[in-house]
Amino acid sequence: MSRIFEALQRAEGQPGEAHAAAGPSAWAAALSIASPDRAPETAPEPVFPAFTPQPGAASRLVCWNQWEDNAAEAFRHLAAKLLHLRERCHPERRLQTVLCTSSLPREGKSIVAANLALALARTSGNRTLLLDGDLRQPAQAQLWGVEDGAGLADWIHHADPSPVPAPPVRQLGETSAHLLPAGAVGRATQPLAFLESPRAAQLLMMLNSWFPWVIIDAPPLLPVADAHAWARMADGVLLVTRAGVSRKAQVREALRSLDSRNLLGLVVNQNPQSALAYPPPRS
Repeated sequence: MSRIFEALQRAEGQPGEAHAAAGPSAWAAALSIASPDRAPETAPEPVFPAFTPQPGAASRLVCWNQWEDNAAEAFRHLAAKLLHLRERCHPERRLQTVLCTSSLPREGKSIVAANLALALARTSGNRTLLLDGDLRQPAQAQLWGVEDGAGLADWIHHADPSPVPAPPVRQLGETSAHLLPAGAVGRATQPLAFLESPRAAQLLMMLNSWFPWVIIDAPPLLPVADAHAWARMADGVLLVTRAGVSRKAQVREALRSLDSRNLLGLVVNQNPQSALAYPPPRS
């Protein structure tokens, strides 16, 4: 099982100042949202249907099936670092929605996002949402063994209804982690148009009212503009790189394309230094 080494560039700094197949209505009752510009003062917390994940043997979801092992330690450390950063945030700022992206495909952003969401849920005990925001090449449904295709794309496909239906979120087993997969991406024929529309902000506001943490698995930065649209709505961005694969020039280009005030740091995937392990407590 591969291991992950977490390397936040500004570990002690503060996050930036930049302030279906089945339809979604089959998963939860319709909920009214007052306005895409203002969240309701008291938002209901719906109970989403539980789903027992069936990850493949090679899925590398170490925070699901190897939580007590050293393989998950880097993600526990990353989750603890984000919790610490949140505590240090200025009252007028927040750290709630975190975007995981990369410069190019196949650098491990989806695995990092999935394990980070689980680590935050298990470490903090808070309801955490893993949102597959890659509407071009989604990965989370396959990682978790989701067979029902309902997801974000199906929610987007529905005409602007009133009241706004809840998206088809699933609870991951008995944990406080939840998953909103991408769904039938063929329905979302213009992902960027959606991300730049008021409905995208409305969706995130709805999810933020239910989940203290929202982790977004976004497309890579360099091939398409979708990740930049997600980044403008997120409170912080983690750039995932892969040791031995990511090129310095491409990483620099990706970093230049981001708002440095929102950049939380880098996550180095499959770093050889992660082989340095410390044994778990004796039982």
